[in-house]
Amino acid sequence: MNVIDAAEDRLRAGRPGDVPEMFLALQANGQPGFGLYWEFLRKQFSEGKAETLEALHEATATDSPMGAASHYFLAALAVRNGDIDACKAHLHQTRTLMLLHRALLLRDDATRRVLQGIANQESCIEPSLDLSGGAATAVSAPGDPFIDPAHDFFVLASCNGIYFDRFATAFAEALFGSLPDACCHIRVINPVPDSALLDSLPARFARLRLSVEEGPEEATYHACRRFQVAAGLMRHYRLSALVCDIDMALSPAVGAFDGLGQRVAGGVFKQTGADPMLFMPLGLSYFAYRPETLSYLDCLDRYLEAMLPRGYTWMLDQCAILTVTLLAESGRLPLPGDFALADLAPALGHPLDDVIIGQDSTTAEKRELRGQ
Repeated sequence: MNVIDAAEDRLRAGRPGDVPEMFLALQANGQPGFGLYWEFLRKQFSEGKAETLEALHEATATDSPMGAASHYFLAALAVRNGDIDACKAHLHQTRTLMLLHRALLLRDDATRRVLQGIANQESCIEPSLDLSGGAATAVSAPGDPFIDPAHDFFVLASCNGIYFDRFATAFAEALFGSLPDACCHIRVINPVPDSALLDSLPARFARLRLSVEEGPEEATYHACRRFQVAAGLMRHYRLSALVCDIDMALSPAVGAFDGLGQRVAGGVFKQTGADPMLFMPLGLSYFAYRPETLSYLDCLDRYLEAMLPRGYTWMLDQCAILTVTLLAESGRLPLPGDFALADLAPALGHPLDDVIIGQDSTTAEKRELRGQ
């Protein structure tokens, strides 16, 4: 019998206090007990066993390294319950315990990666920020609003100049091949000097607009910037925004976004998972041209404007949207109407795989192009 099965037996026998101690003994003997306990808790979480997770946490000594794992899964439950403050508190306790027991826990690469992810999330989730006021980022857009747009949304992407030169042509060809009368805006940060695409791509596609800016050469900044400029561009174009990564290709199913803003204020393709940030994957997100959504994006812009100077922390965009969304959904933001971030798959009638197709590139190449 493996340790996971043995832990399940202890639970069935009504002995949850035995479970964390079993995994702690493995860790103390030089085995990956923490990693195995993490997977055991992930299984309970994926099966929706909130009461089991809470019972295991209550049965764990407050200073135990295994408490780091149980606090993390309670953070994930807090997100499910819409409580961003409790999420922050549990993440803080997770990080505190992992640092306290780092000599015991940091023996393997998998646990080190877990610690880094926790540290990133704990530092990026700040529910107490003052988000009052309008947008923090002034946005200039080239040209007038699109003339007689055939769709009520435009596609928005942002990237650095190297990424633009590598992926923008295939991105535009796929978009306009799938939806010939689409409207698109790409924000290019630090364009490659003398890049021929800056002129040739808009000349080739009449409804493609580019804007450029100089900024930090940091992948986190590039990932966040699209959400900072979204509201300004939506006001300029008077259209909803489909915000996406430029290293993907959009299929003809993208046309289903037409009219979606009549039903939802915004949305992402939500995923189940234990990590709070994984509830908000951002390869493709949608924001309706509605007053409450524009105000939500203004608050998101101010959140990012406050957080970016603290450091370019990977996961900031996911954690920012997670935090601001839960604040909005709980009525803690000054919005002119109710805002909720819908799950796009049921709202649209298409799963994510129907809408996007990965471009021909590897994860290693993308990391290199982002400077990671």
